[in-house]
Amino acid sequence: MSEQLVLNRDLRLEGTAIHLTLDNRLQVDILTELKPDLLACLRDTLQNSQITIEHEVVVIETKKLIYSPLDKFNYMAEKNPALHELRKALGLEVDY
Repeated sequence: MSEQLVLNRDLRLEGTAIHLTLDNRLQVDILTELKPDLLACLRDTLQNSQITIEHEVVVIETKKLIYSPLDKFNYMAEKNPALHELRKALGLEVDY
């Protein structure tokens, strides 16, 4: 299953180099294990001994989900820092 995740990635072909974009180190480790057999199969099937596989790890930034009232307030305060001053001036608590 994890091998399928690594091999079903977007790839880019530049000359005889196949470039894969991976998400994390675990996928790099899986690709490292698969690479010799995969290269042998590709080189044999395509009759080209110059084929190489290269990889790059690109971390996808995930957004934090907003659940609590404090998270909601902090999210809005990032967009408008004056909310901190308003909360202090009115003596309001974020949690209710």
